[in-house]
Amino acid sequence: FTFKYNNRGNNQVFNFLINKMATAS
Repeated sequence: FTFKYNNRGNNQVFNFLINKMATAS
């Protein structure tokens, strides 16, 4: 997926999304 985020607080968001995707598959 594409993203226009800075690496400041969005790391947690990415981790959350990755976790969701990992558990979904």
